[in-house]
Amino acid sequence: MPAESGRETFGDVAVELGFITPSQHHRALDAQADSGKDIAEILVAQGAVTQEQVAEVRREEARRRAGRARTVGPYEVIEKIGAGGMGAVYKARDTRTGRHVALKILPPSLAKDARYLARFLREAELASKLDHENIVKGYGAGESNGLYYFAMEYVQGENVQEMLARVQRFPEDTALKIVLPVARALQHAHYHGLVHQDVKPENIIIDRKGTVKLLDLGLARRTGDLATVRLGTPLYVSPEHIRGDRPVDIRSDIYSLGATLYHMVTGCPPYLGRDEKETLALHLEEELPWPQDQVPELSEAICLVIARMLAKDPDERYRDPKEVLHDLECLLDGRPPHFAVHGPKKSSVAVRRSARAGPGGVPGQAPGPGSDGRGAEVRHDRRKGPRAVRKQRSREEGAPADRGAVLWFVAALVCAVAAAVAMAYLLS
Repeated sequence: MPAESGRETFGDVAVELGFITPSQHHRALDAQADSGKDIAEILVAQGAVTQEQVAEVRREEARRRAGRARTVGPYEVIEKIGAGGMGAVYKARDTRTGRHVALKILPPSLAKDARYLARFLREAELASKLDHENIVKGYGAGESNGLYYFAMEYVQGENVQEMLARVQRFPEDTALKIVLPVARALQHAHYHGLVHQDVKPENIIIDRKGTVKLLDLGLARRTGDLATVRLGTPLYVSPEHIRGDRPVDIRSDIYSLGATLYHMVTGCPPYLGRDEKETLALHLEEELPWPQDQVPELSEAICLVIARMLAKDPDERYRDPKEVLHDLECLLDGRPPHFAVHGPKKSSVAVRRSARAGPGGVPGQAPGPGSDGRGAEVRHDRRKGPRAVRKQRSREEGAPADRGAVLWFVAALVCAVAAAVAMAYLLS
């Protein structure tokens, strides 16, 4: 069989359907160049697809040649509108009602996992029962010819990621007015025992009427499920989600929403490494770069709220979205945020606040650009990252203390030796 050629091939269709990844397609093409075998046969031999999936690709190829629309269950696919780690998303028409839906089809890597698949179908059903104006409505999940899908409300609008690409960053009040409805959506999900686990700018959309909606709650997980099932986007994922050593709860979503708010008001994510591994390490280890160091005109109050949301220890964050809502409403009303200021005493946020705030813990005048609020110069080199700068500052500030410790140790040692000699003399 000759190598694949032409504008659209078996492999292209298999990738679009979510049966194989682009890298699997490339490996199969390399094998085909060496053997001359049919690419479908190669993909089956490599364990990338099943015979049922090969048949579905062949049917889709025939449909396209005949100019017929592709159907998945009761849905007629119109066009592809997005793709990600959780599968491709299509605009489709429900043949029963005529309404347009967003149809997400799971990739084979997840569809093959029986435990994940059972959880996905169960939680999709639960999410379909949620009814909130700030949550994209779910219509249910199903299976068709080996394809597992989840149908959702089709929303025409612009997501926050697209808006950031256009405006770079939002004014403080605008960002708060977008994040506030998202917090309401999370509170509704929390009431029903759901954790979103992938809150990010791309999953927040503003429709043509100006309503803010949270996407992808149909792919959420019940509170208490281990974090190893699905890892959120590295730029916004919580430390406990990265470690995967404990069940995630709503506080993980609060962290991700805080990272999203940080990005919205500063124009950059809180942690951005040279690659995914370094970015995840920064979430786990690095002190939060203070938002005012990026944008000096930000209010101290919003910085305190963001810092509380982004505390590395879940016990130091807001306990639930209701507390977040209270403080966001305070900011919009011009009042100081209660829970950000009066949170857990052991919080690292409180330590940072005491260094920057006025008497009684009320935020005072914001430090100017180039200051970290402790009289120390801020030097943030994005090529090295804040960790390298902090280590350099620690070496500079710690040197006198280290020398003093050595002198105290020597003095104590001399005294101990003198006391031992005196004791020996008296006993003799």
